[in-house]
Amino acid sequence: MGEKTGRTTVLCVGNPMLARPTRKVAIGNGDEFRSAVRDVEVLTEVLRGSRGVGLAANQVGISKSIAVLEDLTVRDDERLLDKGLETLPLVQMINPVITNRSAEVIVHMEGCLSIPGLYCFVERHDSVTVEWTNAGGEKMRKEFRGWPARIVQHEVDHLDGIVISQKAVKGILIGEYEYREFWREMSPMEIIKQLGADREEGLRSATPRVVERTHTEMCQVADWFTVE
Repeated sequence: MGEKTGRTTVLCVGNPMLARPTRKVAIGNGDEFRSAVRDVEVLTEVLRGSRGVGLAANQVGISKSIAVLEDLTVRDDERLLDKGLETLPLVQMINPVITNRSAEVIVHMEGCLSIPGLYCFVERHDSVTVEWTNAGGEKMRKEFRGWPARIVQHEVDHLDGIVISQKAVKGILIGEYEYREFWREMSPMEIIKQLGADREEGLRSATPRVVERTHTEMCQVADWFTVE
């Protein structure tokens, strides 16, 4: 099944819908676009009723290239702000496409409601430029950096039929309880080493920057590393 948010169930990994790329919305088709706008509102409602900061349409059984992003968590710790964990006002994307990716990449932990109870380390570009159509039919273009860039890449992966477990560094998956019980004081780099993964091996980039964050730092804001 999946996690229920209100009356909508978020699909879990293993559901074929999550493994298939979504289809583009025909922007010039009035009926289809109006239907997509209604889907955007559904996704926004589901997202706001969850713990997440992003949601892709196929996670709720809609095979359309639509995603919504929002993270309004207040972060007053300068150490966290310095690491790109700024808030992200609501962004509603129809047919999002990443058109540019930074050379610099960062490895950090991610979670996903479609893989409940598990975390993994994923390499992401530090900044990406995205083009999309908003719910008003306007063409949009924006560069996202840091934490918002990670959210965008996570959701675009979903729309392409990819979940985070497929991108996990060295295939490492950590249960939520096990993470909090055994690894809470270690940085991502230390955890990867403890679990038998070299820093470079298995990563796409030759010189990735692995962000050193302890569990204590991460948990100063509730579940900030959970992207849906």
